[in-house]
Order: sequence, then structure tokens, then C-alpha cells
Amino acid sequence: MYIPSRRLALFFVLILSVALPRPCAADDLEVRGLFLASTGPRSEFAEKFWWEQSAEELSAYVERLQAGGFNELYPSVYGHGNYFFKTEHAAFPKGVVPDRLPIDPLAVLIAEAHKQDMKVIPFFPFLVAGGAPYVKQSAGGELPNPDWFCVDSEGESGKTLSFDPANPEVRAYLGHLVEDLLDYDVDGIMLDYIRYLGSHMGYTPLAREKFAEKHGADPLDLLCHPETFSKNLVYCLKPTSWTGRPWYLSTLITVLNDLHVPFKLVDEAEFDASALPANGTLLIGSFYDVAAPLIDAVKTFVEGGGNVVFLDGPTTAMKKHEAALGAIIGMTSASRYAARQERTLSIEGDHPMTAGVEGGTLLCSANALTEITPETAEVFARFDDGTPAVVFNRLGAGHGILFNFEMLLKYHGDGGHQLLGNALRWSLATAGDDPGATKLAALNAAWTQWRCDQVTEVVGMVRGIVDEKKPGFLLGAAVTPERLNVTTVFQEWKTWMKRDYIQLVYPMDYFGDDLELKSALDWQHNGVDPKRIVPLLALYQRVDGKTVPVTSETLTHQLDVLVEYGVKGTGLFSNQRYAPELESALTTRWGK
Repeated sequence: MYIPSRRLALFFVLILSVALPRPCAADDLEVRGLFLASTGPRSEFAEKFWWEQSAEELSAYVERLQAGGFNELYPSVYGHGNYFFKTEHAAFPKGVVPDRLPIDPLAVLIAEAHKQDMKVIPFFPFLVAGGAPYVKQSAGGELPNPDWFCVDSEGESGKTLSFDPANPEVRAYLGHLVEDLLDYDVDGIMLDYIRYLGSHMGYTPLAREKFAEKHGADPLDLLCHPETFSKNLVYCLKPTSWTGRPWYLSTLITVLNDLHVPFKLVDEAEFDASALPANGTLLIGSFYDVAAPLIDAVKTFVEGGGNVVFLDGPTTAMKKHEAALGAIIGMTSASRYAARQERTLSIEGDHPMTAGVEGGTLLCSANALTEITPETAEVFARFDDGTPAVVFNRLGAGHGILFNFEMLLKYHGDGGHQLLGNALRWSLATAGDDPGATKLAALNAAWTQWRCDQVTEVVGMVRGIVDEKKPGFLLGAAVTPERLNVTTVFQEWKTWMKRDYIQLVYPMDYFGDDLELKSALDWQHNGVDPKRIVPLLALYQRVDGKTVPVTSETLTHQLDVLVEYGVKGTGLFSNQRYAPELESALTTRWGK
């Protein structure tokens, strides 16, 4: 009889797992879960999605996973307009998958898992509808209830449709879906995408009206017309290179709001430095190839008394236009790139920018310029390798300030944010006091909190539905892993836990190294019982532009870190990258 090579390899994996030593259960994780993907790219490691398998195939697959030591399964039960459970409340009726299959795959999966003493906790993408073309297809060609979906400040929903949590109709619809899912013999529900898709989202007419009723201001005016509240603003350049990459804009908005700094966004294509106040403040973040005409305009602005703050070294522009740009920031073009790593920040210089800042540890990458021109520039902070971290330069009547490291993506460290807040507030103060600026910052903070509250209310609603139908039933949520993420997507999950809306939290700790993982775990554990935390680890990594499985060494080491932190368990994302090498390692560690 012919045996496929993959099955033969698995046979030897299971045989070897019996002979190899394993840590005892007390030394490892109580929860050992695996995500079962329902959509996305096909994989050689999972030739069919879980819902495509026959009853016999599901039975064999569950038995195989149980033999490898998994005791929980997290099947994704919604994706891109498709429902993988029976429901009569589908907003996209052509997407109710069980209606067109010979079996109800979720019911079969639950039955087979329970035979193996495994739990099934559906993974439910909640406030996201999915890619617009797929959702429309699942709806029969036309998008129903278009006012249900979030939009940005320009009224655009983006490539991925997401639901507006402030809409009562959306809440009622999602509540019905939860009730239908609870009709199954599931062991819990894990909410995913229980958030906005970024701080640039949430500007539906309904949401704006509700906020205005409570706070007396249209949130669209706060973002697009802040000059009606204050003339003393930080003008933030929005580079054309950010188009299609909303996470830069979303993070910038979050950082400025967290710092309570009033600001106005200005598109690069519409930027006119001569229109800025003569003693104004300009912020340019993560913009590396600044064009010569813009540099000349900024130089004139600074010489006339303005202040410009660069976030991350504009290294490409420095190589092309060193004379003009170097004069602004007081540096030469010598530079190097350093990948994201832990750095020690030490403070130098006595200035309002450095007041109250102790430095400390940062986790960041850097397109770092290394050589200052000491006759004009001062170093206010350095990294432990001697590289200038914050440079303050005088040019004419104004100043150029460089934060010589990345602060908008994958950044962690209070010291950098404190310095940035001090720099922006100092610059605003040089233009004089403006009570309107304080009011604007307070309204921006209220708009942030208002959107957080909408998501929290939805979670509370789900808790009420669950308790009415199945009191005490497990409700968890897959959540963002770092502090800054909370106010970027308005997901105050520690509040949900304090209110007992959810019993378990599943932080998406998809990190590539120990420093990132431990930094995230430290924040997650602050004020939270580790036995209520089930970190999610990635079974994938990006190598040369391709998505491939992580190495068994990386996965094993990250599992050891979780044991060290005393968490309840882990969930691995996802079965699409469950390669034979990983199966061998996990079977050795967990298998029976």
C-alpha cells in the first residue's frame, strides 16, 4: 500500500515522541490551543480549511491534534462575509456556509473534539466584516445596510469593512449572531477584532452626532478643522508615501492625543510652509526621502522663527540634500540603520525638553544619523553606543529638532514619548498661551475615550447575552498586546477584565524575539492575574518577503518564556503553518 511521504513522516514523529523525554504537566502550560483558519491563502500544511473537511477527515484531524498535545481548538467561524455556523440572522445570506454543505462542520468538529476531551472555543471576528468585494459577493452583489460600516475622516471605509460599534442596529445584529453560536455545544467564545481598525476610523454620521450631543463638538472638526478651536497647533505633515499605509497616520494621531497635544494634519501635496504661523511648530515623522523644494521651504520657515521636529532620521534626503537639510538639524549625512532592539537612553542637557525625563529603556529601530555639527547642534539624549538620540539645533530665529529613531511603528518606551511631549509643548509655548489649544486637546481625549466606550459597551452587551443563555459561560477576547495599541484601536481590555465582562484574554503576541515578547508580557501582567492570560504565539514568520513557519527552536523558546511568566496557556496561530518540524517539537513536548 502506498503511504504519502508526509503521512510517513508524521508516523515517525509520533513513534519518536513516545521515546523522547517531556516535561511534566506541572512544568508546562494548562491551555494548549490551536487556531483553525477558515479563510486566507492555502497552505501545504493544511490542504483544506477545517470547514471543508468531511466528517471522517475532521475526526482524523482532531485525533491527530490531540495526539500532539493540543487540548483546545479555536475554529474561525466568520470571515469576509462567510458564516461557518448556522444562522438565520446573516447580514450576508449567501455566506452561510453550512447551508450548502452535506454536514454542519462546526457541529461535527465539536462532537469529534469532545470525544478526545478537547474543548472547542470558536474564534469570532466580531467588529470586522472583511474585504469589501468578498462581503458584497456573500451578500448577493449589493452591500446591505451601508450605514453600518465605519468610515474615516474622508468618509472612506477602506479596503476592509468594519462595523460601527456605536450603531444600535449593528449591536442588535451581532447579538443575534452570538445567540445562534451559543446554540452549539461550544465550550466558550473568543471575540476577535473587537475594536476599531485604527484611530483614523469611526467618523460615521451617527457617531459624530452622538459625540456632538454629549461634548458639543463634531469630531470631524477636531481632526480636519482644528484651527476653529485654536491657532496654536502642531502642524503634522502627512507624506504621500503613507498612502495605503494607514498605520503610520493612525499611530501618529494616537501618540499626539496621548500626549494631549493639539495638532492639524497637512497633506504633503497641499503643504505650504509660508502659510504656517511664523513662530509655529511643524512635525515631520517617518518621512525619509523629503524632496528638495520642501526642504528649502522648511529651512526658510525655521530661519524665520519656526520650529521643526523630525521623527526618525531622514537619511535618504540627507544623502541627496545634505547642505540644506543638514543645516536644519545640525548634522551630516553619515548614517546607519539599526534594526529594532533594546536601547538605553541617557539624558544630556538642561532644557525644558529634558525636564523630568529620566531616560531608561527603549525598544525601537533607527535610521540613525551619527555625526552632528557641534558649532550649532546640541545633543539632549544619547543611546548607549554613543549615537545621538535627540538633537537640538539653532538655525536663524528657529530650531530643528531630531528624534533619531523610529517612534511610529513597533516602538516601546516612555522616555521617547516624554521627550517628544516636552519638545512639542515647549515649541507651542514659544508661540504664546492659547486656552483654545487646551480645549482642543481635551476634546481629542474625549473623542478617544468615547470610541473606547463604544467597544466596551459592545463587550458588555455580549456578556449579558451569554449570561442570560448560559450563565458563567466562558467569554474571552483576542486583544492587542501593547499599551499604545489600546488607544490606537480603542480596546480597553483591562477594563473589560476588571468588570468581569471576559474571563480570559488572548493577547496577540506575534513577536519575533524575546525582547518584544517579554516587553509585551510585562505590560499585560501589570494589574492582571496571569492565570487569566493566554498569549497567542505565531507559527509564522516573514523571510525574504515570504510567509513561512517559525523554527521549532523559536517556538520552543517562546513557550518556555510563557511558562516562566506563569500564564494559563497559549494558543498557536495558526494550523496553516503547522509544519512537520513544529508538529514534531510539540508532540515531543506535549504529546501523549
